[in-house]
Amino acid sequence: MKNFTKRTITGLIYVALIITGICLHSLTFLSIFIIIMVLAMIEFYRLSSTDKVKPQRVLGIVTGIVLLVIIYLFASGKISLQILLIPALLTFTIFFVELFRNHDKYMLNLAVTYLGIIYIAIPLSLLPLLCYPKGISDHYNYKIILGYFVLLWIYDTGAYMVGSFIGKHKIMEKISPGKSWEGLFSGWIISIGIALILARVFPVLSRIDWLIIATIIVITGTPGDFVESKFKRYAGVKDTGNLLPGHGGMLDRIDSVLLSVPFVIIFLLIRQYL
Repeated sequence: MKNFTKRTITGLIYVALIITGICLHSLTFLSIFIIIMVLAMIEFYRLSSTDKVKPQRVLGIVTGIVLLVIIYLFASGKISLQILLIPALLTFTIFFVELFRNHDKYMLNLAVTYLGIIYIAIPLSLLPLLCYPKGISDHYNYKIILGYFVLLWIYDTGAYMVGSFIGKHKIMEKISPGKSWEGLFSGWIISIGIALILARVFPVLSRIDWLIIATIIVITGTPGDFVESKFKRYAGVKDTGNLLPGHGGMLDRIDSVLLSVPFVIIFLLIRQYL
């Protein structure tokens, strides 16, 4: 019960900060997700570093920040798409820097450095695209991205609560023993109900679109949790950090985001909302 209380308080503070950052202004949105990205990448590179593997933490994180800022500026109409060449050049710089490092695991270092960018930086950098929906507003609009996070949180919370009490049939017990089919389907049903409410509160998307987004989150966000759990098992740790009491590290909180947001973006592009 003590851990549940701690988890609840931490979760409420985390959610309040995200909602405030998203709703207040586009710059507060950008700032809070830069912080989240930096913290998550620090945890990832710390998790993957060993005596044999030394990723380029600083250059990897800087590349991620630059990518997020540039996509934000592009989405808001302040720069052209060609400026994306800057983070592209930074990623190639990683090759050259590795040549001069006194370390014999050249390929492993490169692989882990790039994995941090692909796994964390790229998905989080796509979030600004949700803030400038095509044909809806030329200015910052938080409704789609806020709805996305609400659905994600509701699903995670519902799946966790139901799975904790009645979850018997494990999805992938060896990787994440706490995840059950009962929790998954219960969380999905709850998120479907929230999607119907969002369709009325935020009519920027149709009812069917919100329902599909809720389903995409369930289908792709759940494997996101397993992928991160696999990383932790490889590293031999329970959590990626202790930043968030009751939850672990920042990476533990955003694992579902990392695999779900690219598919939500693809869906909205197909539907010509972005």
